[in-house]
Amino acid sequence: MLQHFRGDTGRETGRPARETRSEVLQRTAGAAALRRLRRGRLSRGGRRPTDSLLMEPTPQIPREDWAAHPNFPAQTLLLGSHENFRILARQVLDLASAHPERAERLFRRWMFAMGSHERYEESKLYPYLSRRWGVSMAPLEAGHEALAERKRAVLDAFERSHEQDRLDRALRDFGDTLRAHLDLEERTVIPLLLELSPDEFADYYALPIRTLLERMSASRSLS
Repeated sequence: MLQHFRGDTGRETGRPARETRSEVLQRTAGAAALRRLRRGRLSRGGRRPTDSLLMEPTPQIPREDWAAHPNFPAQTLLLGSHENFRILARQVLDLASAHPERAERLFRRWMFAMGSHERYEESKLYPYLSRRWGVSMAPLEAGHEALAERKRAVLDAFERSHEQDRLDRALRDFGDTLRAHLDLEERTVIPLLLELSPDEFADYYALPIRTLLERMSASRSLS
């Protein structure tokens, strides 16, 4: 759509309005993350422009240092769930060639459980960490969208049980996308969780997301 905009001279023209950097980032973040997921080249989400002046520096903790962090034991549930997902991806692929019906039942049960996992992340984990640290979670949300596409392809392939090559390819694609997403998610959220203070950490697990966000907003309005 054409809009009027003021150029360097201040005159209005009929050229397309130039997008601000913030608008470009918001428009392209999800699509770019999905493309990176498909190519297997994922990078950490950036800081949101609107929050950058309110946040502390984003924690950068290498994976090899996580286990030594005092808050690491509390992350074993999330990391354990992710490792189980990786194992299940291999199991379903291995099972599909000899026992496709069993593989389909296992995949559907797994997808039900993983759906709950993703809903928790999108309703609490992502919005909390995004507000707390000013980090965009758009690449991780795009990863969930990419996984949903891969899941539909797998279920469609199970319906065509006579096309084994199609099923194997769909399961491999799903596994590749899953591993890329989990790796990116861990690199993004684990350092942020590790660097929460003990009180913040306790509040995160005890309080609903609405209360957490309201507290952070109130705290910043006073600062």
